[in-house]
Amino acid sequence: MRSIVCGAVLAAGAVFAPVHAHGRLADVTVIDRETGRTLEMHYWRGEYWVAGEAGGRYGIQLHNRTGGRL
Repeated sequence: MRSIVCGAVLAAGAVFAPVHAHGRLADVTVIDRETGRTLEMHYWRGEYWVAGEAGGRYGIQLHNRTGGRL
């Protein structure tokens, strides 16, 4: 059964949306820690969402594209 991934991923989506809107200052990647697979982000109603399994383990990878602090 698929569900929306919990708090940390939702927070990443909340961070990603404004960053994306300001010229792609950073790339956000959500990774399934069990398989190493990168999860696809979906844009819906002004926010980015990631579908995952309930109870799954996920990592969030940020890549700063500016060379400065974000």
